[in-house]
Amino acid sequence: ASDIDLVWLHGYGFPRWRGGPMFYADMVGLPEIVATLDGYQTAWGDKWKPAALLRELVNAGSNFKEWDAGR
Repeated sequence: ASDIDLVWLHGYGFPRWRGGPMFYADMVGLPEIVATLDGYQTAWGDKWKPAALLRELVNAGSNFKEWDAGR
């Protein structure tokens, strides 16, 4: 996750104050991210289906920081 954050911060101009997309998702909360994506999927189809890893992390009560540390 930290590698993805670095690429987005330095390569794609993701706002530095948000810390990268994975860090930001942890700050918002993965359950909130999955709930939002579920709503989008219902409204606009399967292209918005949350990734399996997101659901696994939510079901385990984990986040990207913990997942990244355990790899």
